[in-house]
Amino acid sequence: MSFLKRASMRGNAMQLKKKHKKSQQGLAIVEMTLILPLFLVLAFGVFEMYRLLLANNIIIGMSREGANLVARTSDTDQKIMDVISSTAAPLTMNKNGIMYVTVLVGGANKNKPLVLEQHRWVGSQYSGDSRVWSECKAWTTDTDSDSESDSCVVPSTLPILDHFNMVLDPGETVNVIEVLYEYENVLAYVIQDNLELYSRSLL
Repeated sequence: MSFLKRASMRGNAMQLKKKHKKSQQGLAIVEMTLILPLFLVLAFGVFEMYRLLLANNIIIGMSREGANLVARTSDTDQKIMDVISSTAAPLTMNKNGIMYVTVLVGGANKNKPLVLEQHRWVGSQYSGDSRVWSECKAWTTDTDSDSESDSCVVPSTLPILDHFNMVLDPGETVNVIEVLYEYENVLAYVIQDNLELYSRSLL
């Protein structure tokens, strides 16, 4: 085989290798273009799920701690709600959350419980309704006490909770602590429908 033929064959082989290398690089770019969006969506979903579970665990802990403080201390319900709101970080309870303490009492016939009192946290801009009893028509704000309070004016004929599955002895009282939080997803400016997280504890 002559020198020129061998040189020509080597040149052809090098050109084929270069073409193959460019083809592989192009294929890798196409694969990355297809896989990267899927990977980003998966990573975003995992991150969003972590934030949602964290927020839910925080409000569950708040409602349980609120019930614990109601049982162990003589502080007003408003002070107790102020205390547990300070444990909400990184949640913005003053903007997206609200708390209620509703006192239920057993009626004379041991039927459905009655609403004796209801207090609403005053440190919030959020207007979520209580899921225990949301029919309060008037609220009174007391600023003369050590802690500002917001209490429902309960009718003289105590409201009956028909939907509340609990039986209390006549005169027996139960405190229900509710925590509501409007969870804003990462794409809150695009997706307007937020999720309201809810937890309640009874004691």
